[in-house]
Amino acid sequence: MKEKIGVIGEINIKLTISFIVVVIGILLICAYCLFNDKDLIKFITAVIGGVGGIYTAFYVEYSLKENIKIHKINNSLQIISEYHKPEFVQYANIIFDKINNNFRSEEEFYNYINKELNKAVGIILNYLSRVAVSIKSGYADEHTLYMSLDTFLPQVYEKLFPYIKIYRQKRKSDLVYKNLEELVNRWKNKEYLSTKKRIKEFYW
Repeated sequence: MKEKIGVIGEINIKLTISFIVVVIGILLICAYCLFNDKDLIKFITAVIGGVGGIYTAFYVEYSLKENIKIHKINNSLQIISEYHKPEFVQYANIIFDKINNNFRSEEEFYNYINKELNKAVGIILNYLSRVAVSIKSGYADEHTLYMSLDTFLPQVYEKLFPYIKIYRQKRKSDLVYKNLEELVNRWKNKEYLSTKKRIKEFYW
């Protein structure tokens, strides 16, 4: 859908530029026929050149921005495709099915995960961290990812936060999964991490 919008916008700009060039050409011919003034013709020609240069620069900038948007969306779709892989779904189901609040302490919770669910938790957290880094670095389109992960990502983070908390203590660093934490907090507040603006609640 986004790619189609970009193509339509590109066509509209091309038509607009062509229309302006035709109109100015007609005006130039009329001016020559009515006044036969070489200085006026030179002035109008200079104006045409300036207008053409401005519109060319605008079109190049617009095309570049659209290409970047499409590239970021494609990167996001590639990331999302991993989320739908059977192996990933299996690991996600394990987390939701086997992790509950029946642990007496965060340390006990941490030890249980390390013993029973280490692989599943590691894969899920690494994936979600990569999502956060991809958004923060500008590699991926945040809204495209938000449309697929807006519920899953915060739920998993909240479910695994006791594990993350102890893991940070053992690593002696609050920076572990920090990008993921920032993304979760932004999305919970309905804000984009990349722009700090309010999230647009629409779906394609």
